[in-house]
Amino acid sequence: MSIDERALGALIARAGHDLKNPLAVVITNLRYVQAEKLDGELGEAIDEATQAAEMLSDLLDNMVYLPRLRAGDVMLETQRVDLSQLDQTLAQRLASRARGRTLQLKFPQNEVGVDKELLERALLAMLAHSLKHTPPGGVVRLEASLDETRLVLTLRDEGPPFDPSLTPSLLATSLDRGPESSGTRQFRSDRGLPMLFAGHAIRAMGGNAEVRSEAETPGVTFTVTLPVEALNHR
Repeated sequence: MSIDERALGALIARAGHDLKNPLAVVITNLRYVQAEKLDGELGEAIDEATQAAEMLSDLLDNMVYLPRLRAGDVMLETQRVDLSQLDQTLAQRLASRARGRTLQLKFPQNEVGVDKELLERALLAMLAHSLKHTPPGGVVRLEASLDETRLVLTLRDEGPPFDPSLTPSLLATSLDRGPESSGTRQFRSDRGLPMLFAGHAIRAMGGNAEVRSEAETPGVTFTVTLPVEALNHR
C-alpha cells in the first residue's frame, strides 16, 4: 500500500470512529423507543429507522477495518470458537434485518480454532448482503460443515442473480458494478461494501470462495472454504 493509500486509510479510520460515537447514541435511543412496541405506522417507522442505523453501524465498522485488510496489517488471533454459539450470535444480530424473510442457520455443535472476530464480521457482511437482495417472503440459508482441517460455509439466497457478463467473486479487490436489468431480467447490480469486506476477510484467513449464479434462475449460492483447526467433534 502506498503512502497516499495509508494516509487515506488513516483518514477513513478516524472519520469512521468519529461517526460511530453519535450513531451509537442514535441506536441506543431507537432501541429504547422500539422496546415500547408502538403500534401502527409509528412503530413501523421506528423499526425501519433502527434497522437502517444498525446497517450503517456495520458499514462503518467494515469501512474502518477494510484498509487494514487491504494493507495486510491484520494479525490473526486464533481462538476457540463454539460454532453453535456463533449461530446464535448471527441470528440475534440480524433479527431486525430479516423482517419478512426467513433466516435459516445450521451449524454443527463443534469447536474450532479460528479468528472469531474476523469470521463473525465476514459472515455478518455476507448475510446482510443476502438479506438485502432477497425479497420479502424469501429464505436465506447458511449451512456450515466441518472436517479436520476445513470449515465449509454455504450461503444461499433467493434474490436476483448476478449479471452473467460479470464474474462475481467474493475475493475481488474492487467493487465491480453491472447493469441492474437486461431486457425483462433483473440482475443484482453489485456486491457492495459488505461483500468486498467479506472477500478481503476470507482471503486474510487463508480461505477461498466460489459464487454460483444462473441468469435465468433467482438466487445466488456462495461457498466459502476456510482452513481451521477442529478442536472437538460432538
